[in-house]
Amino acid sequence: MSKDVYVYSAVPPRSKTSIKKYGLLSGARVIGSDSLLKKARPKKEERDKFVKMVKEKLSKRSLSDKVSVLGPSVFFTELDESKITEDHFIKRWRLEKIRINLTELLRDEPETIIYGAELIPIPIESDEMSEVEFGKYLESKGFKGIKDFRAARRRPLTLAEVRAYTKRSPRAMWRHYSVEHHTGRYYAANVPHAFIITPTGQIPAKYIDFV
Repeated sequence: MSKDVYVYSAVPPRSKTSIKKYGLLSGARVIGSDSLLKKARPKKEERDKFVKMVKEKLSKRSLSDKVSVLGPSVFFTELDESKITEDHFIKRWRLEKIRINLTELLRDEPETIIYGAELIPIPIESDEMSEVEFGKYLESKGFKGIKDFRAARRRPLTLAEVRAYTKRSPRAMWRHYSVEHHTGRYYAANVPHAFIITPTGQIPAKYIDFV
């Protein structure tokens, strides 16, 4: 029998009690409840900004453009600690690691979507490429164009595909994350991860362990 598949995330220490009670919630689920919204964003200014951001994302037509507010993001493996410096958001915000039993979640909620993101890295030097140069770079990698590349980089995943990712080493998964260029700017640029979109917008606490 195959072992259960686990995925990982990191959350603020102050959310521990809330997660044990409500589980992990999507942005869309949070703004749908005044009480949950006030718990997540106690300050009105931050609350209003959060609501605006979520609604703007939800207004997008493409699922790819709004997945970040439809479900929490997760890593496929543990972190590569060599890339998590003191300036990385995980340490700066003192986030605590959790793991989620994806096998059990999908067994109980089979309509859950695992939406992969940043599955294919973008080279650092692409920031200095023109649109034409980037197009030629993609062609050299076997892509027909930017749409083809985006479809491969962000797409739904099967549990079997997730299992394959979880078998890679943290070092391999974080190989294209640049401490120099990404730290302090991006949480996990070029690190394959996914958004877990359940029908309820919630990953119940029974599937979550603090590690």
